[in-house]
Amino acid sequence: MNQKIKYKKHIIILLISFCIFVTLKYNQRFNIERKFHELNNVDFNNSIDAELIDTKFKGLKWITPEKKSKKKLQEEIETIKKIKKILKQDDRKKMLISNYSIFSVLLDESTNSPTRWYPGDSTGFPKTSDKSFKIYKNFLIKHIKKKKIEVAYVISDVREDNLVNYLSPECLEKTIISKDLTSYLINKNCDDFDGK
Repeated sequence: MNQKIKYKKHIIILLISFCIFVTLKYNQRFNIERKFHELNNVDFNNSIDAELIDTKFKGLKWITPEKKSKKKLQEEIETIKKIKKILKQDDRKKMLISNYSIFSVLLDESTNSPTRWYPGDSTGFPKTSDKSFKIYKNFLIKHIKKKKIEVAYVISDVREDNLVNYLSPECLEKTIISKDLTSYLINKNCDDFDGK
């Protein structure tokens, strides 16, 4: 009996030690060194004060994996500020298609995005030949109707396919606002919105 208790204590100490080791290792790797996702090879010395985008981000730094230099990051910040200004001036119910999830904070309103991220390799959304294409199309149409979306904006960090692949051309009136922003006025009198 004493032998069982002795081994049980050793096993518990071993498990606790293992958990502490793993926690410290992953904290170092993923939290401190930022070795996760696309931030793996980013030089954090190039980061810029995020307050340049908006005072809400005071004390934060801005870095994007695709922008390797401070100059590129500054250009990106200017683009975000221009898009923010355009979106703020539009008081219609809008949906934003972008990986910049900060816009709901910048605009003080929901961006009504149907999803949180848009992978650039077309793995996140069903293609026309996929079984789930019709399911996602119906989901998107219901989302637009439920949220009473009048206009959809697509920022150039994602492909317009994330919208135009799922709605018929007669449902969308495209306007290129700049090289970084396109709007699509939604016509709910088209066939896609009938009876859904």
